[in-house]
Amino acid sequence: MHIILAYLWQYMSNPKAMIALSLFIALLSTYSVLPRKIFWILVVSYALSVIAYVIYWLIQRKQHAEQGEKLAHAIEQNHQAVSTQYKDKAELQSIQQQAKESIQSLSRTHLHKEKQRTQRAEHARGTRNKKPYQLKQIEVCL
Repeated sequence: MHIILAYLWQYMSNPKAMIALSLFIALLSTYSVLPRKIFWILVVSYALSVIAYVIYWLIQRKQHAEQGEKLAHAIEQNHQAVSTQYKDKAELQSIQQQAKESIQSLSRTHLHKEKQRTQRAEHARGTRNKKPYQLKQIEVCL
């Protein structure tokens, strides 16, 4: 029984389910106010809209599951292609090392260009050779 209540609470705490339930309660509260024909038309339209939403939700869930399976299959094929392409670990490690060195080289080049750009900007402002303002140390004797 506890498992059933936990499962029910999982769906009852969903904001969409709360909205649907509150609309259903509001619809039921109009039973004595609205004419019977209008009330039953509203109940049927509410039930059809809930059924349509459930069908939409199931279709979306199925499509997402299919996309997940396709993605898993593509990842598996990619993994197999990579593992067969580089069976020799030494070759794979050398390629990884080359990629790492390339990235380091690019970052060094970028940092060098950034430093040059900063120096040019300082030179243009005339602040390159100026020392920053320094506070003199003052001793206070009590």
